[in-house]
Amino acid sequence: MRRTLLSICVLQALSPASWADQTGATPSTLELDATDVIGTANYERADGPVQGYRATRSASATRTDTSIHETAQSISVVSKDAVEDLGATRLQDALDYAGGVGRANNFGGQGLTTFTVRGFTTGEFYRNGFPINRGYPNMPDANTIERLEVLRGPATMLYGRGDPGGTFNVVSKQPLPESSVTLGSQLNDQGMKRGTLDASGPLDEEGRLAYRLNVVGEGGDTFRDHVETERYGIAPVLTWQATDTT
Repeated sequence: MRRTLLSICVLQALSPASWADQTGATPSTLELDATDVIGTANYERADGPVQGYRATRSASATRTDTSIHETAQSISVVSKDAVEDLGATRLQDALDYAGGVGRANNFGGQGLTTFTVRGFTTGEFYRNGFPINRGYPNMPDANTIERLEVLRGPATMLYGRGDPGGTFNVVSKQPLPESSVTLGSQLNDQGMKRGTLDASGPLDEEGRLAYRLNVVGEGGDTFRDHVETERYGIAPVLTWQATDTT
């Protein structure tokens, strides 16, 4: 019995020493080569394209490129992708899908349409922050629209002229840094025929000078007997990016 107890005590005394040797050993390290990740993030701008249907930035309420989440105003944005997927050819067709906006008088369907926003009738339209509907011109063609923004409430007084219900700001398509050409055509059961061209790209090697050209031609019958429509438009845009040495 004494020999057994003595052997057990010796084992217990040696065990912590063996554990200390294991924990005190220097662990092996593996060095990896450094990896550099270089990329460009596609940040949305208030005057640029919207990725999909949901916009995150707008300039209609503050006149600055501001996050919609941080803007204390009610803003809705109908993107170019939504307009194309709807097959809309007029501004009023796209506004049918902006919440809280309804059609009022359309003057016989001849392109002059007023709307109701929060119960107030309005016909105020702006393009890139400047009024475009003085003199009751026709609605802007959908082929030239990058995004359509609806600003509701008293914030419309920011523009100096507007109705208390709300107003609309049309953001035009801007030149793209890469060459792009898009052709489109539409037909309907009322005899309407429509063709569009959307071309853009740089004009110099540095990419500081760029253009965008939107052309539309449309003609045919309408839903009203003995009434035909004929519509042509061209919208050129030219941008030049200055440098520090300019």
